[in-house]
Amino acid sequence: MVRHSRWILVNMVVVCLLLLIPGVIAQKQIPAAYPKAEISVAKTEILARSAVPHGQVLTVVPDVQNQKAIYLVRVRSQTGHLWALAINVRTGAVMTKHLIVSSTKKPVTPRKKPTSPPPPPSAPKTIKSPSAVETNPQISAQDAARIAVGGGEVISVNSSHEDKGVIYTIKLLLSNGQFATVKYDAASQHVLSVKIQSSDH
Repeated sequence: MVRHSRWILVNMVVVCLLLLIPGVIAQKQIPAAYPKAEISVAKTEILARSAVPHGQVLTVVPDVQNQKAIYLVRVRSQTGHLWALAINVRTGAVMTKHLIVSSTKKPVTPRKKPTSPPPPPSAPKTIKSPSAVETNPQISAQDAARIAVGGGEVISVNSSHEDKGVIYTIKLLLSNGQFATVKYDAASQHVLSVKIQSSDH
């Protein structure tokens, strides 16, 4: 009878120990000072954003690291990287910081607008030879002379009667200061000749 009572007592002691041991282990791992932590959750978020500039705080979870009470903070940076920070609940020091997920987004570079090539330099005006100038029947002698020399100011117009008909002699002042004398056949509507002389003459 005595042995049976001892056996029951031993079993009760073992059961009590099995119930107490997990509580002792949990008490050592999870600090009881969390409610009295010197660093608040709001302050922890500020410290996390300082460690990851312009980052977005996702979670703040109490945890234990190296037997020290910490806040485990997850922050997403502007570039899409996900960081994990361990912040001491008493001092606010960032104990560890490591990258969890890196962003796969490639930076978008603005496309350069295609630049159009510069226009080619304008070719100098050339005076056409008399044989190359054919005028419209409706065009006047003065207009035909301007076309022949590439423009200019008409100074005088003289006409003479020859065997072929009326021949006009038109004198023009060109833009470069030179003078041009154009002979024009009214009957054939052709420029017969073009003479260029400097302003000294």
